[in-house]
Amino acid sequence: MELTQTRLKADPLRVEAVMIQNHNLNKLIITFKTADKNDFFQVLTQFGQIIQHSKRINQALGRSGSFMEEFVSRLRKNKARIQKPMLQILRLMFEQSSAPKTFGIKQKLDEVLEQLSMNVKFPIIQELALRLLQDFRKS
Repeated sequence: MELTQTRLKADPLRVEAVMIQNHNLNKLIITFKTADKNDFFQVLTQFGQIIQHSKRINQALGRSGSFMEEFVSRLRKNKARIQKPMLQILRLMFEQSSAPKTFGIKQKLDEVLEQLSMNVKFPIIQELALRLLQDFRKS
């Protein structure tokens, strides 16, 4: 995955064209879905960089029901240390979504964000979730 990141920065158009092909996108999704608890933060960091550098990959992942389902599930279950970068990635995905009005609806993302926005134990998580939830509702 690090190689993909490096190549994406060097030649974004070519790498995007290859990575958004279904079989390659599925490999990315499988990597995300199968990352175990110990490796997940590293995988998440790499996904964040890929999503940040590629609008097309970002949008393709945001349209993937299986990716979003896993993303929302992990967002719900993880600790604040993982939730913060996940909310930041989610912000990027929402902002670049080709369909912001329907983004995350099937996965009930708004319910998870609402729960996180009530998390007074971690104010940064609460604030990130609240802002995102407000923006979802505006769109």
